[in-house]
Amino acid sequence: MKFSLGDMRGKIFDLCNVFPEYFVISVPLFNDVIRDELDEWLYVVKHSEVKKDFKSPYMKTIYEESSKAS
Repeated sequence: MKFSLGDMRGKIFDLCNVFPEYFVISVPLFNDVIRDELDEWLYVVKHSEVKKDFKSPYMKTIYEESSKAS
């Protein structure tokens, strides 16, 4: 997909070069169904809670550290 910007005097940009690595995720709309590591992160952001049964090695570390702090 290509588009041009009027103030750039007709230069054409690939859409992937303008927005290369950004994703917008609506956390409140997350339905709490955990299928992969990204879903685990969304759950933690939405609920401020790490479940013990999360599979991600990062989540296990966060769970252990938060257990020590409690």
